[in-house]
Amino acid sequence: MLGVLCRVDSSGLAVQTQLMVDLLNPDVVVFVDMGSANRGPVHRLNHPNSMWAPGQNSALTGQTVARFLRDCDTVWTAESVYWTSLPRRLRRTRICVTANPELWRPSGEANVDAVFPTVWHADGPVVPHPFPAGRPNFDRVAAGNLARQGPARRVLHVAAPAMLDRNGTDPLLAALRLYRGPPFTLVVAGAGLPSTFDVPRRVGDVTVERLAPVVDHADMYVDADLYVGPRRYAGLHLPAGEAAAAGVPVLMSAVSPQNSWGGVDASIVCGRGEFHAMRGGRFRVAVPDPASIAARLAAYTSDDGSCREGWQRAASLWAFRGGWDHVAPSWNHWLRRP
Repeated sequence: MLGVLCRVDSSGLAVQTQLMVDLLNPDVVVFVDMGSANRGPVHRLNHPNSMWAPGQNSALTGQTVARFLRDCDTVWTAESVYWTSLPRRLRRTRICVTANPELWRPSGEANVDAVFPTVWHADGPVVPHPFPAGRPNFDRVAAGNLARQGPARRVLHVAAPAMLDRNGTDPLLAALRLYRGPPFTLVVAGAGLPSTFDVPRRVGDVTVERLAPVVDHADMYVDADLYVGPRRYAGLHLPAGEAAAAGVPVLMSAVSPQNSWGGVDASIVCGRGEFHAMRGGRFRVAVPDPASIAARLAAYTSDDGSCREGWQRAASLWAFRGGWDHVAPSWNHWLRRP
């Protein structure tokens, strides 16, 4: 039997885990309620064998969840087991954690099998287990984007002003004041952006638009020529994976894990920054250099070869990601499913 811990809030992890519930069709589902006011659509709430549990690290909750999962041979979760006592309470259950080296600290429990997958990188001999994007809408968007392949005139960025400006929106906006190149439009999206989030309408030759929330994530990437994400610290960055699935070149910070992703241009220079204590532990928060962002944007908006290379990478990433059928054997092998 397979159990899944499915996150419920407005985060990228929630989108990814809810999609995987649909694709894996597990025997048991625990919906982990992280208390977000903006929960968004939650798939399969009518799952025949499911329960809801608060995501705080409560010993009582962990005990209840362990009883619910006790008959499972394998439990899959993304990045966190939420209740630190869970591995000990499920000693006969194999717990598979999708994570990356920056965010996952192995607990030492013999039954915890953590892999470090991204779309393009795996740790050691582990086969990568990419998160597939929702299809077929991403296929439709990718076909239109890859047919265009010119210098960047419409650049997309997904902001996350909470959690220490995780996606580097402030240095990106600062870079626009240093930018010297052809005019372009920067589109700023973000499902959780507060209405008071300040986005200037124009900076020099750059027009800045704020994208209204979309129902289908694929619609964010229509007519995008570049996705820019000066990420400040790691995570399974949903927009970068979605941009790849939509056939869009991806420009990100030169920090782990994206600096090891073969298909991403992780060339934005960053200072090392300081460690900050957060809910998941202490993380070093990088400092993206606005001058480096401005220079890389100019390379993509001009026809100096960077944009052509970016489109070539985008085409290879889109082809690699494929659909669920393409990556299901890797997932099923790891989860020991037939």
